[in-house]
Amino acid sequence: MIKGKGLWLTLLCLLLLAASASAGIASLDALQNHVDVGGAYELSVSAQVKAWPDITGASLEAAQTWLNGKRLNLALEQEGAIHTGQAQLFSNDQAVLGFFTMEGPEGAGFQLMDANGASATRYHSAEGLPPWQLLLGVDTFLPDWQHAQAALQAIADLALPHLLEMEKPVKTSTSIKNAGRGASQLVYAYKTAEAQALWDIVAPKALPELDKVFAALFPQYAQAASQSLRTLEMKGALTIKRILDKDGKDLGLQITGTFALDGANRKLTLFFGQSDTGAYLSFKLPATRGNDTLELQLSIPVEENELAADWRFKWVTGKDSLSTTGVIALKAKAAEAGETLSGSLTLKTRQSGSLSRNTEYTVKPALAFDGLALSGTLAFQQKEGSSLDKDLVFTLNGEPVGPLQAPPALAIIEASALTPAQLLLEQARVQGAFLPQLTGFLSGLPQDQMRLILHDLGRVRRTNGDILLPPLDIAPAFTVTETTNPPQTKEDTP
Repeated sequence: MIKGKGLWLTLLCLLLLAASASAGIASLDALQNHVDVGGAYELSVSAQVKAWPDITGASLEAAQTWLNGKRLNLALEQEGAIHTGQAQLFSNDQAVLGFFTMEGPEGAGFQLMDANGASATRYHSAEGLPPWQLLLGVDTFLPDWQHAQAALQAIADLALPHLLEMEKPVKTSTSIKNAGRGASQLVYAYKTAEAQALWDIVAPKALPELDKVFAALFPQYAQAASQSLRTLEMKGALTIKRILDKDGKDLGLQITGTFALDGANRKLTLFFGQSDTGAYLSFKLPATRGNDTLELQLSIPVEENELAADWRFKWVTGKDSLSTTGVIALKAKAAEAGETLSGSLTLKTRQSGSLSRNTEYTVKPALAFDGLALSGTLAFQQKEGSSLDKDLVFTLNGEPVGPLQAPPALAIIEASALTPAQLLLEQARVQGAFLPQLTGFLSGLPQDQMRLILHDLGRVRRTNGDILLPPLDIAPAFTVTETTNPPQTKEDTP
């Protein structure tokens, strides 16, 4: 079965970042520049729920009543390779709960914050999954396009000196969608043995850079991709074409070849171009036998006061398949103070095989920018087949804020070093911090509505036959001590 939910969401984020980086929208450019120079930005979000699969009727009305007066403040900061984030839940302007995260070359940290912003314990992870994913099962990853670009450029710099002896100039015109028309090419053609020799030379330095690309864009697949790339073996001719514009500058790239990954032969066709007028990418990696394939097509035109893009993705493995299509169409208009941004983002997914599912996501922003401040709404809908599954409207307010500071911690726990039993206990303690919000919401409802909501919340899990774990037998009250790791216990795993 294809487990690709994170993949198409990652593709959407990647496309948004790539498109916004080259968009001719002044407000987005200004906001991006603020973040690029290390400025922190805070977004305040409140929600209105019109439809939700687990909640209906009176339950939905009660849930919306509870949401009234609630808001979530999200703050982000990027300084070099260090990414910092902070989230706080407010009820009637009173902070009730929050958490702080930091991720960089030395690892990742996670801290819960109480109503006063204080935190007793900091969970740290030097390698592997970040602590918030270990403790909460929440992946807050966003693609790191800048680091991916740097790694790709490093690969090009490594390979180019070894290509020069095979370089052959060709005078030919090549049209690249959005990017323009090339006037000539530099062609590098290799027979199978020559291609293998080239790979053997560049692989020791190129593979670590390729690992960085996958870690930056698709971390959930990075380890598997790293292992597969180290089995790569050339099985046919390799042709590389650099497409140059009329001034002799690189405009695009075309690569074709056949190679084996994990013992299975695949044919690669890559066609890419980028200029001030837009970008285009076509990537195809079908198996030479059978129907297995991996395909991606991106189109990003650059127009003044517009952000537009569309893409197609297809993944087939055995009898399972996943395909997605997406369109971004946003327009900016001048206003009395700043500009407004409206339009839509649409993502459609189709799965077949062991899992059959058709889903459509639609996001419609209606935002106003005044300098770096923004306000407005973001409407979100999700359809399963032809049925409306989720319908929400988020109210947004954003502005620059001062540098984010991590709360002081009395103890540090290395989350990646916890045993399974210790991890279960820490998960229970962290997740238990969120229970007062749920119980407070439920306890304020009439008994019949409370029962109805509890029933609705469990309906989907019961329908899907999900296994419910038995209650965790929590240890006595937790006392913070000055230690880097919790003590080993002889208790059985709960």
